[in-house]
Amino acid sequence: MRLISIILVLFSFRILSSSTNVFLVHGAPTQKHYIVFMGQHSYPDSESVISSNHELLSSVVGSINEAKKVAVHHYTKSFRGFSAMLTPEQANKLSKSSSVVSIFESTVHRLHTTRSWDFLVNDYGSQQTKQLFETDSKQHDDVIIGHFDSGVWPESKSFSPQGLGPVPKRFKGECVTGERFTKDNCNEKIIGARYYYQGYVADNGPLDAKGPVIMSPRDDYGHGSHTASTAAGAEVNVYTQGFGNQTARGGAPKARLAVYKICWHNECDCGDILKAFDDAIHDGVDIITISVCPTEPLAYFNDCFSVGAIHAFMRGILVSLAGGNAGNKGYGTVANIAPWMLISAAGTIDRQFYTSVTLGNGQQLKGYGFNVPQAMLRGYHPVIYGSWATAPGVDFMQASHCKPNTLNYELIRGKIVICTTENSNEEPLVKSSEVAQGGGVGVIVVEIDAGGQWLYNFPISTSIIGYDDAQILDAYMGSSSNPVVTSIQDNTGGLIRSGSGGPTPFDFGSGLLNPNQALDPGLVYDFDTDDIVNFLCTYGASKGQLQNLIGKQVECNPQFAMFNLNYPSIGIGRMNGPMSVYRTVTYKGKENDPKVYKAYIEYPPGVELSVAPDILDFSNNSTKATYRIDFRPFNAWGYVYGSITWTDGVHNVRSPIVINVAF
Repeated sequence: MRLISIILVLFSFRILSSSTNVFLVHGAPTQKHYIVFMGQHSYPDSESVISSNHELLSSVVGSINEAKKVAVHHYTKSFRGFSAMLTPEQANKLSKSSSVVSIFESTVHRLHTTRSWDFLVNDYGSQQTKQLFETDSKQHDDVIIGHFDSGVWPESKSFSPQGLGPVPKRFKGECVTGERFTKDNCNEKIIGARYYYQGYVADNGPLDAKGPVIMSPRDDYGHGSHTASTAAGAEVNVYTQGFGNQTARGGAPKARLAVYKICWHNECDCGDILKAFDDAIHDGVDIITISVCPTEPLAYFNDCFSVGAIHAFMRGILVSLAGGNAGNKGYGTVANIAPWMLISAAGTIDRQFYTSVTLGNGQQLKGYGFNVPQAMLRGYHPVIYGSWATAPGVDFMQASHCKPNTLNYELIRGKIVICTTENSNEEPLVKSSEVAQGGGVGVIVVEIDAGGQWLYNFPISTSIIGYDDAQILDAYMGSSSNPVVTSIQDNTGGLIRSGSGGPTPFDFGSGLLNPNQALDPGLVYDFDTDDIVNFLCTYGASKGQLQNLIGKQVECNPQFAMFNLNYPSIGIGRMNGPMSVYRTVTYKGKENDPKVYKAYIEYPPGVELSVAPDILDFSNNSTKATYRIDFRPFNAWGYVYGSITWTDGVHNVRSPIVINVAF
C-alpha cells in the first residue's frame, strides 16, 4: 500500500451518453483515435455544438454522414471538442483550423494507488481535526467529490447514506443505470454515477476481449471502490484479522460522491476521461479526484488531464491527480505536471512491519511482512529450499521460486520453505499460497531489495528477507544437518528513516500535506486564469490557442517569466547569472492573529540570496503583499536547494527553492 503525500510540482523544469458510434471499433487500418480540443464555446446547447463539430469533421472526411460515423465522443457542456477515428493526414488538416486549440492521439493510461489520513492528521481527537472530520458538519455534507476511476461497489458500508441530508440542489448529475446497477444504488452518499467506454472500444476493441466486465458504473476491478473510500468513505467499524476493533474512514467522510467510471481492465482511455471532465464540471462537483497517471509528462495541450483540469480550474473546481508510482526510479517520474492541478505523490507507508527470522543457532534475520496472528509460528520447524522439494517433471529452478504446482507437497508438509524471486514483479502472496496448499507452515522469501511494505494477508507465516540476510541463511543451511527456524512478528512497526545522505525536493516535493494547518494557513499564494494565460504564453502557446481556450481576447505580457507564476514552490530551470523572482501572498489570518511576517532563509549552497522586503506587514488592513528574491550564483553547479519561510510566530509558510545553476 502507498501513502498519499502532496507534491507542489516544480514544473519550471519541464518546458515541456453522447452521439457515439460504438460499432467503430478500430476503423480503417490507417485510422487512429484522435481528440480535437477547441476550448470554451458560446453555443446555446449541446445539439448546436454537435452539429458544428460534424460540419468541421466533414471538411476532412467528405460528408456529414461520414462525420457522424467516425465521431466517438462530443464534448459539449463545459468546453468544446470531440474525438474521432481519423487518419494522421486528416488530423493534420484539422489542426490548421482556426477554431482548434490542439489535436492529439487518445492515449491509454493506467490506474495508480487505513492509515494514511491518521498519519497526515496525526491527532484525531484535536479540535482542529474535528473540523476536518466532524460528522455533524453541514459544511462538509454539501461538498461533492467527482471520482474518476473504475467505478464503485455501492453496497460497501463506506458508501452508506446514513446521517446525510438531501442531495444538494445545485448538483445536476445523473444516476445512469446499467448491468447490476439501478437507480436504487444512488442515494444521499452516491449522488450520481456515469460510465464511459466508447473511447476504450475505439482504441482496443470489444470490452470483453480481455475478460468479463460489468457494463455500468459498478466497480469490476476494485480500485475505484478503494480510492473512493479513501477520499470520502463513511466511518466504518472494522475488525482487522485479529488486531482489534478499528475505524476506517475517508478524508471527507460526510462528502457526497459523484462516480465517473472511466477505466476497464486497469486501462483508462483519454477520450473517455475528457468526456467525464465535460460531464463532471457541468454536474457541479467541487473536487475531482483521479488516481490515474500518464507514463511520462505530456505537453499541456496534448494531455487530456491538463486540458480537462484547466476548465475545472476556471470554474473554481480543484482537480487532484496521482503523480505516479515510479518515484523510486529517479528524476522526471512525476507525470501529471500542469500547475493548475494538485498532484498527489506516491510515497511509502509511515511504518515498516517486521517478521524476524530466528535460526536454530540463535542468529536473527531482519525479515519483513505483515502476518495475522492465526498465521504466526509457534516454536521451531524444519526448513528446506524450494529446490530441494521439486515436484516430478518440474525444473528445479521453477521450484526454487515456489511457483504454482512446482513443489512436492510430501516433502514440504510441516516445514518452512525458502523461496527465491526471479524478478521484481513476483508476488510473495503467490509463493506463500503455494507452500500453504502443500501443507507447509511458513515461507522465507528472498528478495534482492526487500523493502518492508508487504501488507498481504498471508495464509501462513511469511517473511521477506534481503540479500545480506540471505547470505547468513545460506551459510546456516550449509552448516547444519538439521536446520530449523522460527519467526516473530513485530506489529508495532518502525519509523522509516532515510538510508542516504538526505532527500531533496525532487524526492518529497513540498512535503506532506498537513490538513490541520491547511485550515488556518496564514498566507496563501493565489493565481487565476490571467496568470495561467501568461504562463502558457511563455510556454509557446499562440494568441489564437489561448483565445479559444478561455473564450475571450488575450494579450501576452512580454515581461512575464515562467518562473514568476505565483506558485508556492520556486524553481529556476537554468540560472547562469543574477536573477530575480517575484511572488505575491494573500493574508488569510483571523482578526486577532499576528499581522507581521518575517522571512527566514535556507540558503542554496553556492548562491547568494536576498529578500526584499524581508518583513511583510498587514496591520494596515491590506491583504496582499509582493516580495522579490534576488539570486546570484557564485560557487554552484547543477541543482542546489533551499527554502524561504514566512512566519508570524504562529504560522510557518514555507516554499522550497530548487535552482539549476548552469553557466
